[in-house]
Amino acid sequence: MNNYNIISFYSDPINSNYYMQNYKRLKTELDTISLPYHIEHLQTQKNYMENCLQKPRFILEKIQQLNTPVLWMDIDCIIKEFPHDFINNDYDICVSIRERRVTKEIIPESCFVYFNNTKESINFIEDWVTASERATRDLDHLIMIDLYNYYKKYKTIKIKEFDWFYASPLGLPNVKILMGNSKTETKRHIEHSIRTKGRE
Repeated sequence: MNNYNIISFYSDPINSNYYMQNYKRLKTELDTISLPYHIEHLQTQKNYMENCLQKPRFILEKIQQLNTPVLWMDIDCIIKEFPHDFINNDYDICVSIRERRVTKEIIPESCFVYFNNTKESINFIEDWVTASERATRDLDHLIMIDLYNYYKKYKTIKIKEFDWFYASPLGLPNVKILMGNSKTETKRHIEHSIRTKGRE
């Protein structure tokens, strides 16, 4: 098995323990299959968007501190069947693809992403950090989609794209990593709201 670390963090807003409960569940799942992980509790920010925008900086800091490839997992991901083939050191980045649009835009999932400890991968993460820390109304996932398509078109980077069922919110039998969502607002709803009302 390739040398890597699974990384994640959780931040609960006041009067909620949704993400803490998911941390406990995910920790148990990872312990059961004996996978290496580093999960931290971060202080919650002003809102859900600001919490999400911490993700790229966290990933960058972890890949630098651990000096290994990292596999980011959203804390509310549920392991149905861990896809060991997703970890591939022959590539800079490995992602699950949600859809390929008629506009030729590719939509990767940001809940489950493998970043190799390579110059090309780190360049991608650094650009993701810069854009996320400049944003005032956005989500890390929307920024990643833009950046991903830019890198695919203009940069030299080795990316392996996996089928949608490697990480999906659809509770179907072939889904390997089931994406969780908050009980009060789903990631899809928030993304739609931001696209409709504008990004800053």
